[in-house]
Amino acid sequence: MQELNLQYAPTAVNPVIHVSQFDVGRQFKFDLFDGATAYVMPAGTTARVEGLKPDGHAFSYDNNIVVSGNVATITTTLQMTVIAGTVDCEIRFSNGSDDIGTLNFKLVVEKSPIDGNVDMSDTEIPAIINLARQEAENAEAWAAGTRGGLPVSSDDPAFENNAAYYAQQTGTDAQTASDAASAAATSEENAEAWAVGERNGTPVSSGDVTYENNAKYYAGEAATSETNAGTSAVNAASSASDAEAYSAGTRGGTPVSSSDPAYENNAAYYAGEAATSETNAGTSAGSAASSAEDAEAWAVGEKNGTPVPSGAAQYENNAKYWSDLAQQYAQSFSGLVFKGSIAYAAIPATGMSNGDMYDINEAFVTDARFEEGTGIACPAGTDIVWVESDQLWNILTPAGVYSFNGRAGAISPAANDYDASQIKFGVSSDVNTELGNKLATYAADATAWDTAPTNASTKPVTSGGVNTALGNKLATYAADATAWDTAPTNASTKPVTSGGAYTAIDNITPTVSSTDIGEGAPLANNKIYIVVS
Repeated sequence: MQELNLQYAPTAVNPVIHVSQFDVGRQFKFDLFDGATAYVMPAGTTARVEGLKPDGHAFSYDNNIVVSGNVATITTTLQMTVIAGTVDCEIRFSNGSDDIGTLNFKLVVEKSPIDGNVDMSDTEIPAIINLARQEAENAEAWAAGTRGGLPVSSDDPAFENNAAYYAQQTGTDAQTASDAASAAATSEENAEAWAVGERNGTPVSSGDVTYENNAKYYAGEAATSETNAGTSAVNAASSASDAEAYSAGTRGGTPVSSSDPAYENNAAYYAGEAATSETNAGTSAGSAASSAEDAEAWAVGEKNGTPVPSGAAQYENNAKYWSDLAQQYAQSFSGLVFKGSIAYAAIPATGMSNGDMYDINEAFVTDARFEEGTGIACPAGTDIVWVESDQLWNILTPAGVYSFNGRAGAISPAANDYDASQIKFGVSSDVNTELGNKLATYAADATAWDTAPTNASTKPVTSGGVNTALGNKLATYAADATAWDTAPTNASTKPVTSGGAYTAIDNITPTVSSTDIGEGAPLANNKIYIVVS
């Protein structure tokens, strides 16, 4: 049993599990971690396994996973392994409104050898689908006298020998209603035989041209060959059953029940009504024509050659639709042949056939052998397929960006990602327009400047405004200078000029008192004491 680690948060390398196509019951384990800590599912939490298959269909199961402690054991189901290729899966944990998925893991499904049988995949399936398509056209011809919505040619066995034709004949000539009804019944019998291989509810004999040569038979053959083709064939058989019911009033040869929409509402019933009563032959003919339209709708999804609307029961639910879908499935299954899981160095260089597919079990970087070009970093588990017409390998999975400028993983821009030759500039007129817009913006901004210094303003001020303000201040100072006193003046509040103060002091005349120098006494040391008053 394979056992790998699986992160609760999607932040690591995706684990890869290898299984075989159609494996049912194979088990593998995951040890659950949240970073470096073992993850234990909280009480009340449920777990389920979900995945997306290569055919675009998904699955979700909660009955094939058992979680004990931090170990999750998963058992494969048929839908998990029915399609060869890489299946992207995850475990989802639900608790109340919380619904959280783990890191994805990849289920690499190796193609079954039986499924790769050349005769089954390339020869038998397309033939079966083509025959199923042919029988759907035959059913349409016997019911409505058309093939693919176009009237049958005069050499067609159903020409003037189909339910719609006889219903018309019934309405045109009431005298021949009985014969027309009989012929309509025969036509409906043929339609039933081509559709389901029965006539009036009894299987056709081995000598009948429709023995093992009818839509139901080939739909069954398709069902045994491919799973999806089988699903389409079942739906085709369902449509064929409806065509039988509306044509003959039977399903699988058994009369429909009274609750069936086709009960007393089918071509055979109305043909019988026409044969019973010539009086209401016209009405019966109209009903027979309506029933023939329904038979045409169940056969090819059209009424009188016009596709049924999307709300009709036969829309994408008729023999032709399911036959076409079965063919598409068969063609898609027959194109790829899984050759195994190999290392990058083991990719073959010769002997490849168109559709050869390999799982590369290690990370690698592409070279010139790949259609996508060189330098693409691909993780382990990437699938590649050989395209014969290109003589190159093509990357199938996983989708997305693998690298940029040779860098893998989480990519951040680098200075050398682009050079000048890779940068696209606008045309001259666009650049001129953009510059004009910018200049207009700057011009508008300029009107928001102060033209003079303003207290508490947060705007810029123009140079001229500053010059004017400075000039005004200087003029004020000049005016103030003329207001000084040129000499000390009593009670004046003006300042006095330095020259005025000097002159006033220089003009002071000293006086000498005799008492200061001593009357009649000689001057001592030739000193004179001056009292200034």
